[in-house]
Amino acid sequence: MTQGTTEQAAGQGQTINVNVNSGGGSRYMTMSSEKRRKTALLLCLALGLFGGHLFYVGRYGKGLLYAMTGGLFVIGPIMDTIAISSGSFKDNAGAPLREW
Repeated sequence: MTQGTTEQAAGQGQTINVNVNSGGGSRYMTMSSEKRRKTALLLCLALGLFGGHLFYVGRYGKGLLYAMTGGLFVIGPIMDTIAISSGSFKDNAGAPLREW
C-alpha cells in the first residue's frame, strides 16, 4: 500500500511531495520550486544582464551583483541560460525549478 501526501511549506512557496511505501520499500521526498523554468529562461534572455531571472527565483544577492556588473560581464547569463535549459538551475532554497 502506498500513501502519498503533498504539503505546502509555510511561507516558502514550495511543494513537498512525500511517498511512503509500507511494503518495506523505499521512502523519498522531492521538493520543487513554484517558479517555472520557462519564465526564468525568458527573463534570462531578456533581462539577464540585469539579473531579472535571479530576482524572479529569489536570489537577490546574485541578482544585484549581475545588475552592477552587467551580468558578470555577459558570461553569467550565458551560463545561466545553459543551466536553466538543462534543468540544473535552482531557486533560493536550492529546489529545482518547475517544468515548462
